[in-house]
Amino acid sequence: MTSPWPPVAHETLPWVSTLPTEYLTRRQRSELRPTFEATVPPSIAEAPWTPPAPLLADLDDITAEISRFDAESPLALAPYAGLLLRSEAAASSRISCSRASATRRMVRGGVSARASASRW
Repeated sequence: MTSPWPPVAHETLPWVSTLPTEYLTRRQRSELRPTFEATVPPSIAEAPWTPPAPLLADLDDITAEISRFDAESPLALAPYAGLLLRSEAAASSRISCSRASATRRMVRGGVSARASASRW
């Protein structure tokens, strides 16, 4: 069966590392390449798509159930709103903390690497 979707394309682009080469081992430096192959996804915003009949039936059933739930139980999830909000805030805080911690380690590592390199 032939797919109506356009194919994925590829293009060769230049690679410029932002990491100074003095932080790399000889092996890592030897493996550096000046280009890389990038995947270019097709533009499918205007592509026609018709879902299969069984999926359409399922979507109709799901839509009807969601509408019924919203009509019959508008406040059913209200008690969970605070819990969901706190969970999202805690997760977001953990992500921010992890990023800050990783940044501190990289900065400390970079500073100590430069300090030890300057001694030689």
